[in-house]
Amino acid sequence: MNIEIKHEIGKTVYYIKQISVPTFNKCRVCSGEGVLYRKDGSDIICPECHGNKTYTNSGSIKEVVLKGIVDHIQLDIDVDTNINTYYFIEKYDDHSEYTKFDEFTEIHLYDTQEEAEKNIHENLHCGYTS
Repeated sequence: MNIEIKHEIGKTVYYIKQISVPTFNKCRVCSGEGVLYRKDGSDIICPECHGNKTYTNSGSIKEVVLKGIVDHIQLDIDVDTNINTYYFIEKYDDHSEYTKFDEFTEIHLYDTQEEAEKNIHENLHCGYTS
């Protein structure tokens, strides 16, 4: 049985990831001053924003194109002999001593950054979130 693999191990690929972009708003308790003033003229650090003058909320979802290298491939054959190909792209995470991988099917990987960006604009993908 010959199985065609679109992306070989070691190949650079591009993929779309959805990220949350926080929005920063002026603190509504201290009006963005970071402090509250008492009647006696003294001030205290705002208990809402802790003196940061702003607060964040979850914001919106933004889609970005990321680049990765195919590290390994997994083939699964189901009971109907359908072959599912999964590509594992190494995640670069400075906060972990372990290598982590994002898993994608063939339709979620692109050969060029331009191809991935085109699919963002045309909403032709099923974005990946983590």
